[in-house]
Amino acid sequence: MLNAKDTERVLENAFSLEFLQATLTQKLSEAPVMYKGPANITQQGDGSLILKLYHLYESTDELVKDANDRLCGIKFRPGLIIEDEHYFDFEGVDLSGYIWTSPRIWVSGDVSFPCNGKLVMATLQRIETRWKSEVKQQPETINAQVYIPGKFCIPYTKTEQRENSIYLSVCELSIAGRQCVLQQHDSHLEIIADLTGKANPDDHLDLILEGLSIGIGCRLHPLLKKVNALGQQIQVIHSHAKNERQLKLPSPIPISQPHNATNLQAFLDRFIETISDHHSPLVGYWFRVLQAFSNGVENRALVLTTAIEGLVKQCYHALEAPDKEFIKQLAEAEPLIEDLPVEIERAKKYLKNALSNAKRNSPKNSLYALAQTKLISESMVIRWSKLRNKSTHADELKLKAHELQAFLDELNVCLELFYRLILGIIGYSAQIVQYSIIGWPETKLNVVLTHHKRQE
Repeated sequence: MLNAKDTERVLENAFSLEFLQATLTQKLSEAPVMYKGPANITQQGDGSLILKLYHLYESTDELVKDANDRLCGIKFRPGLIIEDEHYFDFEGVDLSGYIWTSPRIWVSGDVSFPCNGKLVMATLQRIETRWKSEVKQQPETINAQVYIPGKFCIPYTKTEQRENSIYLSVCELSIAGRQCVLQQHDSHLEIIADLTGKANPDDHLDLILEGLSIGIGCRLHPLLKKVNALGQQIQVIHSHAKNERQLKLPSPIPISQPHNATNLQAFLDRFIETISDHHSPLVGYWFRVLQAFSNGVENRALVLTTAIEGLVKQCYHALEAPDKEFIKQLAEAEPLIEDLPVEIERAKKYLKNALSNAKRNSPKNSLYALAQTKLISESMVIRWSKLRNKSTHADELKLKAHELQAFLDELNVCLELFYRLILGIIGYSAQIVQYSIIGWPETKLNVVLTHHKRQE
């Protein structure tokens, strides 16, 4: 069990565990390789979790076989994912009697012939422990605490004074009547969430973190998670690079001022009510854009414009057919093309094909249909189409000073378009940031869509 001091050590990348007995078991159903012995797990300064296990061979044959396998190397089939049999699962009992586990580990290490043993080493993605809680509580109560390294821009409803005159920014939210509290400490964000009544509290916690991530424009990747679920305590420590650059994206809603907590509350309400499962396509597209915004502007443009296209296909596909007015215009254009001189037959054929293609379903048609609802504007669709074409043809990118500013302006228009699509999917109707306008003013989004397919 991690006490307050242990939690501090985890957050400082200075935590360690000792095991008198631990086991690494190969993920193989028949006759798996097993390494057993005392072990330790140490959190390195860079945030990684390193396992060292000291295995004593039970026979000379076992030693020789392991040494030969190491010398000959593992044979992999090119182009195929590495099979499970090459990974191991860890289980160890710490000095306090708690069982810790870690799945799917890639092991390495050196064989020592004089000592008839082997030092097994591995980098862990996470370690986890579970035990029955002795704390008296209502049996149906489920709550969680997560700790996320870094400082985040969050609106706050109040401040709390702690030791050494340190003030914490506290944002109190409600999720379907259950409390969710964000506390910004000096070096980390702490989130306390009530998950009572949820059949899969772990998945619901991930869903909350995804909603908050989009709302504040940063991926909330926990270093430490503590869950008290139905009388059972669960604690998970993740490998987390200390110096990893914190990926940021301008938030879709105003969050920089204390009173902006109402915007975050409204966004989270709609997100949780509409998006039923974590790792949804909507979150996937947002995460792609988040990653792209840490790279060059050309990559930002390509990923952002294609993410818009993907989001439209995923969530607005019912609007892909051209509108009736456009179909009418195409019908009126057909006889005009037929009347063109026969001498330009090749050009006529090209124009006919263009008319035929224009009648097909497309993301652009969906966007123009959405423009009729006022969720987005036609000018946004035009700027998206222009940037989409430009970003796929590198020779068209000219990034001199004035051209770069024009390019960034187009990028900001598309960012607002992307966010408006997300907000339309979840039915959000409150304050948003207008990235399409110089100065990024705020406005109220009043459009609530009811006729497109919502995200499942």
